This record gives sequence, C-alpha cells and structure tokens, in this order.
Amino acid sequence: DGTDNSAILDGFIVTAGYPFLSSVSSTTLRGGGVHNSEGSPTLRNLLFSGNRHCILNDNGSPIIENVTFVGNSGRTLYNIGSAPEVLENVVFENNHGEAAIYNYEVQGDPVFTNLRFVGNSGSSTAGGIYSKDTDLTLAHVFFENNSGFHGGAIGHYLGDLTITDSDFENNSDTAVYLDNGSGTFSNVNFKGNSGRGLRIQAPSSSNDEDIAVTLTDVTFENNSTTGKGGGLLFNGWRGTLSVLRVRFEGNSSIEQG
Repeated sequence: DGTDNSAILDGFIVTAGYPFLSSVSSTTLRGGGVHNSEGSPTLRNLLFSGNRHCILNDNGSPIIENVTFVGNSGRTLYNIGSAPEVLENVVFENNHGEAAIYNYEVQGDPVFTNLRFVGNSGSSTAGGIYSKDTDLTLAHVFFENNSGFHGGAIGHYLGDLTITDSDFENNSDTAVYLDNGSGTFSNVNFKGNSGRGLRIQAPSSSNDEDIAVTLTDVTFENNSTTGKGGGLLFNGWRGTLSVLRVRFEGNSSIEQG
C-alpha cells in the first residue's frame, strides 16, 4: 500500500496467481497477480499468464509499460477510482472473463497509448475495454478478434470517450459500443467487424443531458450486423452526430443501413 514509482517490478513472469477473495465486488476483490492500493509502483517488461484478476489497481497510479497479458481470466487489469499514470506498449491477448481492462468510476481523465488487444472475450461486459463513469482517451490502439456482451472491443457507459489513430478489425458483437456518453473519433478504421462497427446509444429521457459525438477521418469497411446499421448505428434522440471525411464501403445489415 502507498508505494511510489521507486518500487519496481521488472523482467519476470507472474503466473497461476489467484486472489484471496474471488468476488467481483469492488469492496472484496483482490488482485491475483498484483494488488495495488493507493500506490504508484512501476511495472515493466513483465508477462502475466494464467492468473485470475491479474492486477487490481485500487485508487492507485502505477506506471505500466512493456507488459504482456496472455491467457488470464476475470478482470485482467481492474482500475477502481483511478487509472495507471502511464499505460503504454501493453499487449492483451486471449484473456477471458470480464474485459481485459475494466475501468470503474475512474477520475483524472486517463490516457492509454500503444495498446494491442487480440482474441479477448467478455462474458458480461466488453472483450477489450469496459468503462463505467470514466472519461477515457485512447491513442494508437489496435483491436482484433475480440468479443463481448457490451462491445466486442470497447464498451463505454457514461463518460466521454476519445479515440485517435486506431484500428478495429474482425471484432464481434459491435466493435465499439458508446452508451450514454459523448465521443470523439479521429483517424479510426472499423473493418470486418460483426454486430456493426460503432453503436452510439444516446439518452432518450428528457431528464438526461444531450451527448455529442464527432467522427473525423473515420472509415467503416465490410462491417455487418443482423440488425440495423452495419457500419454505424446512432440510436436515441438526446444527442448530435457530426461527421467529416467519413467513408462507408461494403457494410451490410439485414434490416437497414
């Protein structure tokens, strides 16, 4: 607890870790590999494999760089209240359970860069990243073959989402599901995703605030869905959608769009 970034984990493998308590309640969950409570340690050049709830970051701000997470279960990186000060050059591959990164009421507008998500799955949330009540910025991220219940690559509920210079390929059950939050997408490609490329769910109640979503230099190519909007679906009425240089090609849906 309370460590600073002079506490360094560097250059080894963490495997077969299991939390002392396995409940997913934020008050009882523990990290099977690393449990960080209000600290800011440095984690770099590590491999996490075969763990349950790899890292629980409870109101801490660690530095995580050049780390690979492969074949873990549960919430691979679970951030409560705050997020890593640095999350960069990190790979999430074939992790299963409840999102490779799970952000819960994270403050401070975290920025994650140079991340790669391949083959992750979420049974009740998203496969790659699930965020609730969090303003999140992603730059240079790549998502491929991820699947989930609330967004194959990303599920974002409440809060703002900004994505730049990123690619979403062959993810299932909607690549990005933006639910009741504003968003900015710049130089982003959606290609070959099923369940549609991007779903935007705007509020429908007069008591809710309007959302605003902006797409600039975004491509939707060969995405598909059995519902409406193979490339893009905007649902609800409390919001605006602004587009500039957006290209749609080869997208398909059974109902419309």
